[in-house]
Amino acid sequence: GITEDRIFPVPDWVGGRFSLWSAIGLPVVISLGEEVFRQLLHGAREMDQH
Repeated sequence: GITEDRIFPVPDWVGGRFSLWSAIGLPVVISLGEEVFRQLLHGAREMDQH
């Protein structure tokens, strides 16, 4: 198995659309690149301000 010190914790209260902005987003950054992730963050901010 994987030891606990190699696991990114995700609290139970993080879920749904918000999970992408937690440690779950790290593979997204790695696979899509920082610029695309920044665009996702910008879009999320726009939605929050809508």
